[in-house]
Order: sequence, then structure tokens, then C-alpha cells
Amino acid sequence: MPKSGLTLALGVMRRQQVSSFIKIAGLAAGLACNLLIGSAFGQELAHEAVVVNIEIPVRVFQGSRFVENLTIDDFEVFENGVLQKVEAVYLVKGKSIAKHEGAPGFTPQIARRHFVLLFELNDYLPEITRAVDDFVGNVLSPGDTLTVRTPLKTYHFREDSFRRLPKKEVAAQLKSLVKKDVGRASMRLRSLLREYQDLAHSEIEEELKDAERRDIIDQIVKLRSIDRAGLLETSASLKKLEGQKHLFLFMQKETIPLPAFPADITPNELPSALDELQVHGLRKEKTGAVEAVEKAFSDASISCHFIYLTKGMADDEGRRSYRDNTLESWSETASVFRELAKVTGGLVETTANAAAGMKKAAQASENYYLVYYAPKGYQRDGTFKTISVRIKDRNYSVFHRSGYVAD
Repeated sequence: MPKSGLTLALGVMRRQQVSSFIKIAGLAAGLACNLLIGSAFGQELAHEAVVVNIEIPVRVFQGSRFVENLTIDDFEVFENGVLQKVEAVYLVKGKSIAKHEGAPGFTPQIARRHFVLLFELNDYLPEITRAVDDFVGNVLSPGDTLTVRTPLKTYHFREDSFRRLPKKEVAAQLKSLVKKDVGRASMRLRSLLREYQDLAHSEIEEELKDAERRDIIDQIVKLRSIDRAGLLETSASLKKLEGQKHLFLFMQKETIPLPAFPADITPNELPSALDELQVHGLRKEKTGAVEAVEKAFSDASISCHFIYLTKGMADDEGRRSYRDNTLESWSETASVFRELAKVTGGLVETTANAAAGMKKAAQASENYYLVYYAPKGYQRDGTFKTISVRIKDRNYSVFHRSGYVAD
């Protein structure tokens, strides 16, 4: 049996694992040889015996339909542009292996599932209630772990919560936390926006006014910025865990509700004031820090599913509008999250219905292939290796993580 097949048969970890094998036959002769030749021979032997197997969760679609009749011969895998040999392919359905081809005797660790729900919302939408109920009621099961990130805090649900408590109680707690934190963040944002607008009528000196305006803008940017450090922390903690890893990211359309026009300000003047917010940096550029997050999530084999909610933020009277009373802002944030889904092989769903988006994302998380290969000439050089997966002679849409770090 080739070394890669042997490694699979003995149980390689889900994403990537190094296993060294030293032949036992002729042990006495080998010891005597080591005494004569020294440590250099032993180092060379250990280097040659290292075998690495890379795991790639792959989702294949024809239109909106998941393709589940593929065989191991249908897959082509490239690392840094070099064709690799596919060692094994598994079709995963939920927590079960529906089909397996390739190296025998190895069962991927799919029974353990780790979920992260991330809510980037301007205000709490009623559809979030239905999305949470559907997720807890139809997706979560005993043995799963759950982490919830709101605009203000991170919550880790105990692993035995889904055994000790009825699902309705778990859902109620989750909704309460999200609604409370989103509400507090929304109140803070509205307060800052009102302070910003009030400066237009202030009688203070222009120099002081500019300083206060910059301070308010800094607070808004801090409140609404992508939490790169938190995302990196999430990816690092999940990388250590065995099993399936899924992040569902809810983001609301990025708009600022315009307050009612004061009597002494024309409709044309107020939007100009808000345009100034963008000039001061509310639109975010894709930076090296964001790319670091993308590589970290891809390396940890976390599938990120992005649900972009098209309902804008409500004004103080609870009215929503797509254009008339809103100003598009922070437009780069959504593109960052779309790219994060792309490089991790996840789903991007744009919808006004959070529950429908959650349902599609959950289905995507439960139906995929696990493809394994042993990289040719593998070296632990700490660099990011790019992965490309193709389906031979098929015009299918293929989604998978973009690569891994050879560490």
C-alpha cells in the first residue's frame, strides 16, 4: 500500500495531519547501523517518512441543485497549479457518510460539528426570530457546539445545553441575547448620528466643531468596523478542533436612516452632511489584515456562509426604505464577507428573508464532499498553498476552501 493510503487507513485528522512511520522489521540491525552512522541518517529517514494528507470540503452545484452522484474519478485537484493524486472522496450528508471511494479503513470525523453564528445587524429584524428558531429546531443536535457573536459580545453555549434544555428554551435564550445586544448597538449608533447632525446647528467655533465631528466619526467607525481580531481568534480556536466547522454570518444592508429635515435645512443639505462621513473613512478598503482573516479561515477549514439581508435600517419611527431615506455606506464590508465565503467554499445568499437564507445555508452546510490528497513534495515552509478543484468534463459550480498553510 502506498504511504498516502496507509496514512489514510490509520486515521489522518480532518484537515491536515503529519504522521511518521518507522519500519520495525530489522530493528536490531537498524540500531547497530545508527550507532555507526550517527544522527544524520535518522533525520533523513524521519524526513522521508513524513506523509501529509489534505482535506477539502467541496460543494458542487448544477444551477441551484447539489450534485451528489460524482465519483473519485470526476475530481481533479491542483496545489499551486500542480495536479495532485486524489486518494479518497466521501459524500457527507449531515452527520453521516453517504458514499466513500478510495483508501479504505478511514472514517472522517464528521459526527462533531461546531457552529458559529455572527450577527452584523443595524437593528433586530423579525425574520431573525424565524431564522434562529429554524436553526435550533432543525439543524442543531446533541454533540454540536455553538458560539454566537453579536455586535457587542461573544457567547459560548455549553455543549450539553442541547441535551439538558428543550430546543425552544435554547432558541429563546439565543434570540434574547441577540435582540438585546443588537438593540443596544443600534441605540448607540442612532445617538452618534444625531450628535453628528446636531453639530450642524451648533454655535461653537468651527475648529472645535471639526474636532467633535472627527471624534464622533471615530466612534461610529469603531462601532461598525469589522472585528478582525475577533475573527482571527475564532478561526484559531476552531482550527484546533476535530469535526465539521461552519460559520453563518448575517449582515444587514449597510444604510444610515436620515432623520426628519429640520425647518432651516433643505433636503439637499442634509445628505451632503452625511456624505462627509464617507469622506472620513466609513467605507472600508480590503487590507492585508482582511486577507489574513481569509487565509486563516481557509487554513482552518471553516465553511463561512454569508446571508446578506437587504432590508435597510429603520428610522426612528420604524419605517424602512431602500432609497428615499437612506444613504449607502460601508459598502466594502459586504464585499469582504462575500470574499470570505468564497475563499472558504461557503454559500452567499442575498435576501430580504433571514429565515429563507438560513435554510439555504444550513442545507449547504450539510451536503458536501470531502476530498483528500497527499501533496507532492510537501515541505513545512509556513507558506500558503493554493488549492483548485475541478470536475472533469462538467460545467458545474464548484466551491471549496482556497488553500492551507504548510505548517
